[in-house]
Amino acid sequence: MLKKITTLSAISLITATTSASAADSWKNTVSISGLGGNYYQSYKRNTYDGVGIKFSGDYLDQGGLTIGVKNSTIEFNLGYDDIQQNSLLLSGRYNFFPDVINGKLTASTDIHYIDNDDVTGDSDDVYAIAPQITYLPYSADYTLNLGVAYTKYQNELSVTQITPNVGFAFNGNKGWLNIGGYFISNDNANRAQGVDSTEAVEFSVSHAISKDIFLPINYVLGGLMLGERIYAVDNTSQSVYNVANVQKGSVSLGCSWDFGSNISLLTILGHEKFLDADINDEYSSNYVYLNLSKKW
Repeated sequence: MLKKITTLSAISLITATTSASAADSWKNTVSISGLGGNYYQSYKRNTYDGVGIKFSGDYLDQGGLTIGVKNSTIEFNLGYDDIQQNSLLLSGRYNFFPDVINGKLTASTDIHYIDNDDVTGDSDDVYAIAPQITYLPYSADYTLNLGVAYTKYQNELSVTQITPNVGFAFNGNKGWLNIGGYFISNDNANRAQGVDSTEAVEFSVSHAISKDIFLPINYVLGGLMLGERIYAVDNTSQSVYNVANVQKGSVSLGCSWDFGSNISLLTILGHEKFLDADINDEYSSNYVYLNLSKKW
């Protein structure tokens, strides 16, 4: 099954790229990402890494699609089996321009599928669907977003999520501040560290930098998450947290480097805190994320 999902994803990616490139009206982006990190003071977990490829195409200002596949590995300490995982993402979006709202409405939906060799089956064969609606006025000085998600796991667990988000531009639209909430509930607390709901708030900020000031950096960004969440669907990174530990906060810093007009490299350093309540194990994670993208 792991080989099958990778093969199907690669075929879909190539087909979408070929079709999208056939028309000059498409604006396309292909990106390759890499992630590496370690777990600090974790009884079970040791290190993790992953690589992925993603294609996005947008037709004029009408809408677009995204297709991505990712392979990752979690290495465990002695006595526990490692996990090899493949993830597939299919995403579509469509823009509306109603006269009465003086702006743009974007309706989008992400579909996730995760396949791995978890011997318990708890994190394997995972399906998630995450629709969103976003409003952006023509002034582009703020945005409103509402997302929901439903995730189905094996062994009698389903998770629902509501994610409201508001964003504000500042400093002449050179900077952007986003504030989002996570309200997550599940139908089986025994499969969710003994909790049936979690709440968290996430802050993210970015600011453009003039390239002649310092190196070829295009913008800097930072993120902060407070509260708790488990089995979250992250709409920003388009990923699913399918490991059954409670995330108890995170912080990240990064920047985007431009190499010519169409190639950029996003680099992010992050720190996360977790709790494995089943064995009362508090631990943290430090990671490096790289994303190289090309537009045409």
